[in-house]
Amino acid sequence: AFLVPGNYTITGTGGADVGSFHGTITIPSTATLTSPASGGTATRADGMTVNWTGGSGTVLIQVSGCTDSSCINVASATCFASGSAGTFTIPPYVLQALPAGSSAGLVLSSQAEGSFTATGLSAGTIKTHADMSGFGYGWGSGSFILK
Repeated sequence: AFLVPGNYTITGTGGADVGSFHGTITIPSTATLTSPASGGTATRADGMTVNWTGGSGTVLIQVSGCTDSSCINVASATCFASGSAGTFTIPPYVLQALPAGSSAGLVLSSQAEGSFTATGLSAGTIKTHADMSGFGYGWGSGSFILK
């Protein structure tokens, strides 16, 4: 992680097709997942509350489940929440769209977005995305049961 939280300015001289540009973006402070824990169980019909400490900006909560026994194919859903909220409940209808299984995963990420203008472009976007914590598919070790 070479971009630490803070304000950044991005500038460029442009070229033949796109003119010079200048934009800013604020990298949010990171959040740490506190629950649910790896090894737990979530009932899709009940929804699932995700809690974290710290963080700012926008937090992405991605929950994934394997669609086959080898876990080569995966279905996932992403929810967005304010990093300062510290909690978000994934609605039942979102979890019910995912397959039941014993190899589900959860990844908590941060996102920041800014914009810029330049001649030759109708719109310009600066975006960062950083996985902060989690377990299971998409993160590495661990998993939970999604029933």
